[in-house]
Amino acid sequence: MQTVEERLAALERSNRRLMATSLAGVTLAVLAAGAALASRDAPEELKARRLALTDDSGVVRARVDATGHGGFALTLNDAAARPRAMLGVDGDGSPRFGLAGAEGQALVELATQGSAAPRMLLRNGDGFDFFEVSLEVDGSSRMQLSDGHGRPRATLSTEPDGTPELTLKDNLGIPRADLSISKAGAPQLVLVGRNGKVFRTPAVD
Repeated sequence: MQTVEERLAALERSNRRLMATSLAGVTLAVLAAGAALASRDAPEELKARRLALTDDSGVVRARVDATGHGGFALTLNDAAARPRAMLGVDGDGSPRFGLAGAEGQALVELATQGSAAPRMLLRNGDGFDFFEVSLEVDGSSRMQLSDGHGRPRATLSTEPDGTPELTLKDNLGIPRADLSISKAGAPQLVLVGRNGKVFRTPAVD
């Protein structure tokens, strides 16, 4: 006959075996559930009205949201939650890309009007345009350089038929020099003095 000590030892061994068996059963059940979930087809897309992503500090660093009039955009923020980059599509389907400075001033803008008129614009830290290049809907093109105050000083353009023209302006925006080539291939230079006197070559009768 077993003693009390032997019975207690046997009971303890039995409890240990039961606990091990239960733990193994739970582990197998979890693994089976995981395998079942993994075997299911994962959703192919995630649909939402808006989406915001935050960093470890809880600051929103990226946001996808409507921009109004049917447009949508992805905006990326810096560590202070200031918008610094934007990629979007307007309501009419025109894509748009922009970069901004720390104070919110737009520095770079790349956009299209419809599908045939791209435009790129660069601004300085004070918010003044200093470089712009664009292709118009009618097929003409233009590149414009401005001074530090946003005043246009040089414009290089082409007409829809491809004829080019270069125009230089003073700080008041008055054209002072113009160089062009006609559709027939004839060059022309026009200079305008401060007194309004015009020098043109070749001379026009």
